[in-house]
Amino acid sequence: MGLLARIRDRDITAGRGHNGRARARAGDDREAPVPFLLALLGWTPRDAVGFAIGTDRLILSLQEAGAPASCGLEVYVAWMGVQAYPAAVALARKLREHDLSVELPAQEMKFGKSLNLADRLGARFAVILGDDELAAGQFTVKRLADGDQRKLSEAELLEYLMKSRTA
Repeated sequence: MGLLARIRDRDITAGRGHNGRARARAGDDREAPVPFLLALLGWTPRDAVGFAIGTDRLILSLQEAGAPASCGLEVYVAWMGVQAYPAAVALARKLREHDLSVELPAQEMKFGKSLNLADRLGARFAVILGDDELAAGQFTVKRLADGDQRKLSEAELLEYLMKSRTA
């Protein structure tokens, strides 16, 4: 069964009709107050076809159809410190120029909270950037699947992320 057929056949509540009964199927407009509203405006009803679906129902249908659950986030940049933010923005921009999907939080967070968020977002890697990394001129990259962590220069980081993409 195709995706649209699954969406069509799913029990989709679209509101309540003028008699208080819930409409149960997408496109089931028998109980809709539309003709009444059209008459109020002085318009005449015409045959038409329409489609509406709630976001939650669409997500459920996509999951049933086997759509991937993750957003495909590759890199989460965790930064801490006023000096680290401009470097984090520059790094995120450079990674995006190489077609990597990057999440950069707008506000400073503690590293533990940042890494938890990266994990919840489904990121494959977290790049940690703080005062120590700035002083050393290196980035700490953590592979979230297994916790493997290493310190790399910017060029090494880019090479590592691009290689891991094909692996």
